[in-house]
Amino acid sequence: HGSLMGKTVTTLGEGFLDLLSPNCCCLCLMRCPGPIRLCRACLSDIEVNTPCCPRCAIPMSVGEAQSEIVCAHCQQNPPRFDRALVPRLYEPPISQLISQLKFGADAGIANVLAELMAGILANHLEQFRTPDFLVPMPLYWWRKMRRGFNQAELLAHALNIHPLLQHHALRVNTKLCWRKHATRRQIDLSAAARSVNLKDAFACTPLSESPHIAIVDDILTTGASANALADSLYNAGAGRVDLWACARTPSPG
Repeated sequence: HGSLMGKTVTTLGEGFLDLLSPNCCCLCLMRCPGPIRLCRACLSDIEVNTPCCPRCAIPMSVGEAQSEIVCAHCQQNPPRFDRALVPRLYEPPISQLISQLKFGADAGIANVLAELMAGILANHLEQFRTPDFLVPMPLYWWRKMRRGFNQAELLAHALNIHPLLQHHALRVNTKLCWRKHATRRQIDLSAAARSVNLKDAFACTPLSESPHIAIVDDILTTGASANALADSLYNAGAGRVDLWACARTPSPG
């Protein structure tokens, strides 16, 4: 009885707070109760990336997923990171969400993206070792200053405090790696040019005890940025490097 009363008081309190400061869906602007600014209708419109390659997270057919351990592209040219966890597909409306975060300076969208990732990450962490550090994909200092934030850092911190992930005690490290020089925007380049653009772009603090690192980013496209950062992390002494991103484009380029 006491437990039920406590739950009732909590529910009433949350309902009162929701009336004082109701959320609106960041996509359709309809009122949506709860801590995340995403209504159920819009959530159902966001495509889930399954089945997919466990190495690079490229979408696969059910038959491919059953017959192959990794996709044909990874068999011929595996990425530098060991595993990619990317729960959603980069299609509307998730492309709109990421654009709002990056270019609309709506930092609260990071919590929405974390919500879209948390379920699959929680399932993964129940089965496998928790990374020693989450390392957000670095921005060059002047680009971060001009934008006012690094969206990958916001996403990493949002994952760190998500209720489904809190008990895993994820540790975000924003000082471990940095961009050594400015690079052209990856979106403007072909897949081959992206790798050249990022050559020797990152530096990392020397690591001890071969830690397990998870790079955090918003989108996985060709994997050029993650490959370059993974190379730097391995050279610095990492024992394993995974990639956690919110959305996957449909082709590795």
